[in-house]
Amino acid sequence: MCGAVDAHGGTVDKFLGDGMLAFFGAPDRLKGHAAAAVRAAAAIREELDKDNLEAAGEGRPPLHVRIGIHTGSVIVGNIGASDRVNYTIVGDTVNVSQRLQDLGKQLEPGATAAIAISGETASRLDERFERIPAGKHRLRGRGEATEVFQLGKVATSASPPMDVHRAQAG
Repeated sequence: MCGAVDAHGGTVDKFLGDGMLAFFGAPDRLKGHAAAAVRAAAAIREELDKDNLEAAGEGRPPLHVRIGIHTGSVIVGNIGASDRVNYTIVGDTVNVSQRLQDLGKQLEPGATAAIAISGETASRLDERFERIPAGKHRLRGRGEATEVFQLGKVATSASPPMDVHRAQAG
């Protein structure tokens, strides 16, 4: 997972239990940070599929991940108390990402990689990203429902055009 985040210009912030927090667009500005985050998620899904095939051949159980991606403002920098400072991000955008990650349990319960993206993130993607509408969901801590999409296929320059009817973001 770290390799995919790094390869797409992201920053791995921290590991939380069996989870990981990463962000895109800081410390260096990153044009197209939403697309970079989604490409990293797609790369994680692809690598996990390969790893799970190998694991099945060796009699090991498959691994599953859930990824939540939301685009918005955050506070980023050295945050904390004078005796405990970390370079990290905080804000509602981080909370929404975590809620989307958790929503993956409901959206794709058996998926190798359930990737849920907010409408805000989906609106920043072009036709190379298949966005499958998943409806509006009330996320804990939010006053209004959040538009959610599942990530389908992600085209590369060598890929054929995708079904644009299914890929529209809204």
